[in-house]
Amino acid sequence: ISRLPGIHLFPNPRRVGEDMNLLNCFGWWGRGFLILCCSGIGWSAAKQNHNRISQLETSQKLVIDLISQLGYTLKPAEELIRELASEERFSKLPYLNFFASAKSEELLPFPQRWKQAVRTHLGELSQEEKKLVEQIGDIVGAYDLQAQLEQLRCLSHQMGQVVQRLQAQEERSRTLCTSLGPLAGIALAILL
Repeated sequence: ISRLPGIHLFPNPRRVGEDMNLLNCFGWWGRGFLILCCSGIGWSAAKQNHNRISQLETSQKLVIDLISQLGYTLKPAEELIRELASEERFSKLPYLNFFASAKSEELLPFPQRWKQAVRTHLGELSQEEKKLVEQIGDIVGAYDLQAQLEQLRCLSHQMGQVVQRLQAQEERSRTLCTSLGPLAGIALAILL
């Protein structure tokens, strides 16, 4: 039976050692790859939270610019927001880009089109933050100038508080995610 091709009842001990070294080599490569993958997942989670904060900070800057522009110009709200959307620093706000690219001849009035843009092109923002951004459409153009400015200042302050809270959470979660990712990879590599 030992003479049949592919069947060895008594394998060559030297050959078995070579096979084991090759298996260990792939095992170490696999373990290293597993550690890298888990590390990448941790870093990616930390980056996603950073993008969310950045998008909310940019939204707050949009509100601040609206406050300053409304105080000095008498442009309609829609025209003013379209002008701000054309600026490079606001290009990372997906809802603003969508609103600016939509045709003004659509049947919906400004506040409803603003809310539609925010709801459909939210980006990284959570539901709580989305509601803050939606308020821009409720405020701009709905009241007299002084009331708009006061409401926008209040909204900017609320956004600032949320940004501060998220930054404090981000600091903790960034260290947690970037530490737990590699540690989880090492733990899985040891277990496997």
